[in-house]
Amino acid sequence: MANFYVTLNNHEIAEQIAALLNLQNKLYKRHTARTIMINTTDYFVELHGNVVIGCTGLVREFPTISKSYHTSVHPDHQKKGLGTKLIKTAMANCSTPFIYGTIREDNPASLRMVQKLGWKYIRRDWSRDHFIITMATKM
Repeated sequence: MANFYVTLNNHEIAEQIAALLNLQNKLYKRHTARTIMINTTDYFVELHGNVVIGCTGLVREFPTISKSYHTSVHPDHQKKGLGTKLIKTAMANCSTPFIYGTIREDNPASLRMVQKLGWKYIRRDWSRDHFIITMATKM
């Protein structure tokens, strides 16, 4: 089986993922290359040249459940199907029978995207100053 290599090293990719998450997402935590690299998340990335323009994370939380999170696409590359492509790639690589994610209620584009992929509404929870929608699907 062939191996594929990119010209970016893991630290450079992690720096760019952190920058993208800090730019695009309304997170309470600021990410760094270190916070990306020390967790157990598998990241799926879309590159444009040597620039990370999209990412999503997938982490196995239990033997039967994985969480998809940190899905982000650079504003210059949105509305081109990259978020869907990244989520589909994560789903294809998911080793558990169920996958879920949480999405801010004020992010209707992401809610529509996972609904189109067959994800179902699970619940709505209050988090600090906004509602979070949990969506999930059976693999």
